[in-house]
Amino acid sequence: MTIEKLYIGCFGGLRDFTLEPDSGINVIEGPNEAGKTTAAAFCAYILYGFDRDRNEKALRLNRGSSAANGYLEIIADGQRYRIERESSANGRDRVKIIELTGNTVCMKGSVPGEVFLGVPAELYYHTAHVTQAQGAVIDGTGVYEALENILFSGDEAVSIQKAQKKLDEARVSLLHKNEKGGRIAELKKERENLDARLYRASEGNKKIILTESSLSDTRENLEANKNKLYELELRLNFYNTDTAIRNFDRLHALRAEEAGLEAEYKKSIADNTHLGFIPDSTYTAKLKELDIEIRHLRAEVHSIDEERARHVASEPDKEGDEALIAEIGGLGGKYEILSRAETNMRKIKFRRLAGIAAIIITLSLLTAAGVLYLKGFPVFTAITAAAMIASAAAAVICFKSALAPRQDTDDILRRLGANNTRELERLLDESRSHEIKLGLYYDRLAEIDTKHGTCASKLEGKQKELDALLRKWGRDTVNGAVTDAENMFARSQKRISGLENLRTEIRQYEELLVGYDEAAVRDSYTGLSDDFEKYNFDSEKDRQNISTLRTNCDFTRKQNASLVERCHLLENQLTELRAVTEKPAQLADRIYALDEEIASASKRHRACVLAGEMLTAAAENLRSNITPNLSAESGKLLKTVTDGRYGEVGIGTDMSLVYTVRDRGADTRGVEYMSAGTRDLAYISLRLALMNFIYRASVPPVIFDESFARLDDRRLELTFRLLAEYAQRGYQIILLTAQKRDALIMESIADFRHIKLV
Repeated sequence: MTIEKLYIGCFGGLRDFTLEPDSGINVIEGPNEAGKTTAAAFCAYILYGFDRDRNEKALRLNRGSSAANGYLEIIADGQRYRIERESSANGRDRVKIIELTGNTVCMKGSVPGEVFLGVPAELYYHTAHVTQAQGAVIDGTGVYEALENILFSGDEAVSIQKAQKKLDEARVSLLHKNEKGGRIAELKKERENLDARLYRASEGNKKIILTESSLSDTRENLEANKNKLYELELRLNFYNTDTAIRNFDRLHALRAEEAGLEAEYKKSIADNTHLGFIPDSTYTAKLKELDIEIRHLRAEVHSIDEERARHVASEPDKEGDEALIAEIGGLGGKYEILSRAETNMRKIKFRRLAGIAAIIITLSLLTAAGVLYLKGFPVFTAITAAAMIASAAAAVICFKSALAPRQDTDDILRRLGANNTRELERLLDESRSHEIKLGLYYDRLAEIDTKHGTCASKLEGKQKELDALLRKWGRDTVNGAVTDAENMFARSQKRISGLENLRTEIRQYEELLVGYDEAAVRDSYTGLSDDFEKYNFDSEKDRQNISTLRTNCDFTRKQNASLVERCHLLENQLTELRAVTEKPAQLADRIYALDEEIASASKRHRACVLAGEMLTAAAENLRSNITPNLSAESGKLLKTVTDGRYGEVGIGTDMSLVYTVRDRGADTRGVEYMSAGTRDLAYISLRLALMNFIYRASVPPVIFDESFARLDDRRLELTFRLLAEYAQRGYQIILLTAQKRDALIMESIADFRHIKLV
C-alpha cells in the first residue's frame, strides 16, 4: 500500500494541511512543533481510528472545533482509493472508503488498515509505525500471538489458542463429557419428545376421524330434517295464508256492517235533533231533577202558608202593656231607669253622710271654741268659731243637695205607678217579659214571611228553567220529553253497543293481519296452492289438526337447531383437535431429520475431538520453529546496520531481545546493556524482520518519527541503505526528522523526495 496524498482538515494542531509523498523514500524535515508527529499519528488515525488509545483521541481532537477529519489517497493492488474519516468529541466516528476510478463507496463497515494491510492496529503500531514517544521498543505478548496465527493460517485473527478453544467449545457444544449436555444430548431429548408427540398425534388423529364421521352423520340428519321442515312449513304457510285470506274477507264484511249501522245511528241522531240540539242523559236527568225540585217547592210553599195562619192565630194581648212599655221607653229603658235610681240612691246616701260628718265637726269645733274662750285665748277662739260656722254651713249644704236626687227618684216612681224601688224593679221585669213575647211573635212572623218569599222565588226560578229546557227540545211536558229521550237513548245505545262490538271484532282481525299485505297474500296463495297440490296435502285435515301441525313444525325446528348446534360443536371440536393435533407424517419426517442431524452432529463431534488433538500437535511444532527463524532474520538485519558487530540475537515470546557478545566468550545479555542507539537499531531490526513475516497481502508504508536521532552518522548511513533496499522491494519509506543530516546522508545513498515543513 502506498500513500499518494495526505490531507488534514482538523487534527491536533494542524488545519488544512496537505502532504503528497512519493512511493519510494521520503524525508520530511521540519523544526519541532511543525506537525511531523501529528502527520504520522494522522496516518494511523485514518487507517485504524482512535480505538487503540483514548488519550490519543483527547490529544488529537482539534481544540477549536472538538473534531478530527481528513483523508488519505492510496494505491493498493493497483487500485486508487480515498479513505475519509471524521470523528467528534461526542463519540461519533464516520469512515468512508471510495474507489476513485469509479468514484464509488466500497467496503462499508470495514477497518481500512485491516482491509489494505491485513493486520490489526496492534501489529501495525509495533511494526510499520515507529513513533517518537514509543521509540522502536515492542510490547510483544499480543504481537507474538498474532505472528503465530499468521504463520499458521495466513490470518492474524485466526488464533491457534482461539482455534483450540473454539474446537473445544464446539466439542462441548455438541456433547459434554458426561453426555448429559450439548447439542447431541438436546437432539436426543428432542427425539424422545417427538416420539411422545407422535404418539399423542396418532391418538389425536383417531379422535379427528371419529369426530369427522360423527359430523358427517349429523349433517346427513340435518339435511333430512331440513326437507321435513320444508314440507311442514309449506303446510303451515298454506294454512296461515288461507286463514289470512279468510280473515281479510271477514274484515271486509265487518267493515261493511259497521258502515250500515253507523249510517242508521247518524239518521237517528238527525231525526231527534231540534234546532241543532239533541238531548243526552244529562238533559233527561236535569228534567227529572227540576220536576222533583218544583214538586218539593210547591209542597213547601203550601206548608209555610199553613204555618203562618197558625202563628197569626196565636198573637198575644198587647192592650195596657203598650203604655207602660212606651213610658219605660221614654225614660230610656229598663237599664237606664235602674241606673238612674241606683245613682240617685248613692248620691243621697253620700250627701247625708257628708252632712252628718259636718255636724259632728261643728259640734267638735263648738266645744273647742268654748274651751279656748274659757282659757283666755281669744284669737284661737275666733278662728275655731269661724271654722265651726263654715262646718255648719257645709252640713246645711249637704242635706239640701240630697233633696234633688230624692225628687228625681220619686218622679220615676210616680210615672211608672210604683210605690218604692222594689216595686219599680218588679214592674220593669214584667214589662221586659211582655216585650220579649211580642218580639218573639213578630220575629217568627217575619221569619215565616221571609221563608215563604224565598221558597216562592225558588219555585218561580225552577219553573222557568224547566220551561226553557222543554222549549230547547221542542217539548211541552216533562213526562213526554223524558219518555221520548229515554226511548231514543235505548235505540242509540243499542246501535252504539253494536258498533263497539263490531269495532272490537274489527280490531281483533286487524291485529291478526298486522304485517300482512292483502295483495301479496292473495298473489302467493296461487303458488302455495300449486305446491300444496304437488305434495298432495290435505288442507282440511291440516285445518282440523293445526295444533298438531304447529307442534310438529316447532319440534322439527328445535330438532334442526339442535342438529345445527351439534354441527357447530363438532366443527369446533374438529378445529380445536386440528389446532392441537400435529400431523404424524410431519413428526415422522422431523424424527427422521433428527436422526440424520444426530448422526451428523456425532460425526462432527468426533471430528472436533480429532481436529483438536491434531491442532495441538501442529501448534507445538510451529511454536518450536517461529523463534529461531525470527531470531535469525533479526540478527541478520542487526548485523547489517551495526557493521557486523552484533549478529546473534534471541527473541522471547514477549518480543524481549537478548544478544550474544562474541568477544566476551559468547556471553548473552539483555538489550538494556546496549547503548541507546544500538538498542534502537535492535528493535528496528526486529520490526523489519516482523514485517517480512507478517505483511504478505500488501506491504505497508513504513513511518519513522525521529527514530534515528541517537545514531551516529555511520550507523545512520547503514540503516538508510537497508531502508533503500526495502524501498526497492516496494515499501514506501517516510522519515520524519528535525535533523538536516538525514537528507544529506540520504543523498549519497538513493533517490528520495525531500519535503521541508515550516
